[in-house]
Amino acid sequence: MVARRHVNPLLRRVIFAATVGTVLARLYVLGTERGWGLVGPVAVRVAITALAAWSVHLVAHELGHFVAARALRFEVRALRFGPLVIDLLERRVRLVGRDLGGSVSLLPRGVDHVRRRLRLVALAGPTVTLALTLVTAAVWKRDSGLGSTTGIALVMGGYVLVTALLPGVMLPRRPPAGTDLEQLLGSRQVVAHWTHLAVLQGLSEGRELADVAPLPVVERLLPLRGEALEPLVLVAVIRFIEVGRLADARAWLTHADLSTAPGWLVGDFALTAACFFALVDRDLVLAKTWALQAQEHQAQPWFSLLVEAALAAVEGRPTEARARWLASLEGYPFRAVALGANQWVLDRLDRARGTIDPADSPGLHARPP
Repeated sequence: MVARRHVNPLLRRVIFAATVGTVLARLYVLGTERGWGLVGPVAVRVAITALAAWSVHLVAHELGHFVAARALRFEVRALRFGPLVIDLLERRVRLVGRDLGGSVSLLPRGVDHVRRRLRLVALAGPTVTLALTLVTAAVWKRDSGLGSTTGIALVMGGYVLVTALLPGVMLPRRPPAGTDLEQLLGSRQVVAHWTHLAVLQGLSEGRELADVAPLPVVERLLPLRGEALEPLVLVAVIRFIEVGRLADARAWLTHADLSTAPGWLVGDFALTAACFFALVDRDLVLAKTWALQAQEHQAQPWFSLLVEAALAAVEGRPTEARARWLASLEGYPFRAVALGANQWVLDRLDRARGTIDPADSPGLHARPP
């Protein structure tokens, strides 16, 4: 594994500028020595041929991923070939940006054997690229040289293969899903990300969290205590609460590192923590502290309604927050996910009885976020 998560952005810019500058300088020398009337058309032909060869290799590479994903129980949502995106859910094609890369948007169906299935899908793309490059090499042997059409296609095939197998640290932005190489290596962090996607896919179909997130599978993929917060940690906390392992849930809520987590994850985590400390520990002081975190990181007005309902239930105040929270999800595209992830809160709200005096709240069990 690489020790550093990112290469200095300035270094990447320097390398890119040096590469482009070297090519342009060499082209200028050739144009000056041999004449632009000769060098210019050749340069344009080579550039067009290289772009066409890159496009062919790119399409073949992503189709390899696509076929393997369909065979290995992945839900394929979209394919991207450079700026062209084929949205399979909405059945439409659109243009996005000017990126010349490619990708396949996937969600695993089920958490079983995610690492093995992911490796096979990741392997399919480079395998197709390698096969196409070897065929090109066989044809090129009977051709004239690297300046020929097949020679350029051979070079671009090798370039696609190398870029596909780059580690994420070499990219401008490291994808959380991992590169082809990182998916082949099957690190804990990458597999945890894909397992979380499998959980979301199951919840989106209206299934129960207990059915789509077996606790033994989830526990094996958790980071060490004190490491950066990951989405799967939130799934584990909710599952711990559901099975009554409250000490484990409390420990993760206490020690999770939020410093590098994206805002949405901090907001979701804070909502769960606020409800836990209200409904389980009955600690209103800490619950309200976490509630402020949830409101700070989530812009949706309905997001804090569930916490409001939890606080009101503990304080013994009548409230319509629970009903308003459920009503606010009508028409929400991720309604099934929201209901599945918060079912334990709704169950405890239904069972909540009695009141406490906020002045008698127990001491803080976790450091304030």
